[in-house]
Amino acid sequence: MKNTIAERIYDFLKDYPPFNLISKETLLEIAKNIEIEYFEKDSIIFNQDDMPHEHFYIINQGSVRLYRFVDNVKVNIDICDEGDLFGLRPLIMNESYLMGSFCQ
Repeated sequence: MKNTIAERIYDFLKDYPPFNLISKETLLEIAKNIEIEYFEKDSIIFNQDDMPHEHFYIINQGSVRLYRFVDNVKVNIDICDEGDLFGLRPLIMNESYLMGSFCQ
């Protein structure tokens, strides 16, 4: 039986680094184990200083703004869009998030 959701995830990931460097068989296996989360516009994904989540994020549609509070002023750092990864460094380093993020 075909897993059409995993195939759609594979079709998306294969075009973006670092997934474009992974063999088709391995990437299909990864795609079978991905969790999909939908975030509404203006929803917070994580806050600055939160402990890392158990996973990182890749954007399929829309965009996410990364920001940081400096002297109690919200400073926009970056905007991530389709194919961008974020939230990976704190997960690897087991550190809190240095930035917050929300959907645009």
